[in-house]
Amino acid sequence: MLTMRSSQLTKPELADVVGTTETQIDQWVRDGVIPAHYYARGEDRAYRFAPVTVAVCELMLELQSVYGVTSPRPKEIVKQFAPKLELAWQQPDSAVHVAVTAGPYELRGTTSAFSTARKKLSAFATA
Repeated sequence: MLTMRSSQLTKPELADVVGTTETQIDQWVRDGVIPAHYYARGEDRAYRFAPVTVAVCELMLELQSVYGVTSPRPKEIVKQFAPKLELAWQQPDSAVHVAVTAGPYELRGTTSAFSTARKKLSAFATA
């Protein structure tokens, strides 16, 4: 179980916190939605994910609810925004604004993915 001192989540823990499946986590890893430096594989070949990965997954789910689960747009947007996620994750009290380019369009808005991710991590850590 994840504790507040723990710095990483296992794949089952991540799937549980986010409310998705381990298969979906595997797909996001393969697709590059979850950046490679957000996880490591131990000697037992098990994945360990940084807590910010919950925010990546929440953003992906939020965008899928807008564009649909089969749309390529959520993956494109999350991949563009991922480099900014770490900095935003370190500033918990600031609003998270998303500005990405999708084809000929620039999309701007705010996301609730970070506050949702923090709430889910907190609830999971105290469960």
